[in-house]
Amino acid sequence: MLRAAERIANPMTEHVIIGLSSYPDETGAERLGHQLVTEGLAACVTRVPGARSTYLWEGSIQDEAEVLLIIKTTAARLPALKSRLQALHPYEVPELVILPVTDGNEPYLAWVAETVRAGIASEARTATPPATMPGAAPAPQPEIKP
Repeated sequence: MLRAAERIANPMTEHVIIGLSSYPDETGAERLGHQLVTEGLAACVTRVPGARSTYLWEGSIQDEAEVLLIIKTTAARLPALKSRLQALHPYEVPELVILPVTDGNEPYLAWVAETVRAGIASEARTATPPATMPGAAPAPQPEIKP
């Protein structure tokens, strides 16, 4: 548990959370990540291909290739994220494990919180190139001559 002084020093950490989920294929994982960001349920969804999961399902051991999804969002968006993930995911019981963020780069945490709070329209989200993420170098601008 964070002490009161730590919570005051890092106010965004109480709000930003990490969700972990898995998806059976890269194409579907990409679509799901895009949908969650477009709907303002996540600021960013990182896809990690090449994961393998070994688990017991309906009495037998399964071993499957999966794509790990790392979902950056806020506690306030968690109920909607759970509902939407259940609706969009092909698994009968989709994985969703939530991890608290106890510290981090404050400008990044603020960006996550503001991004999901703002609920930016899908056109603006899809038009934003990855280079505009916090900390990335700005995209070169064309020179305009008079």
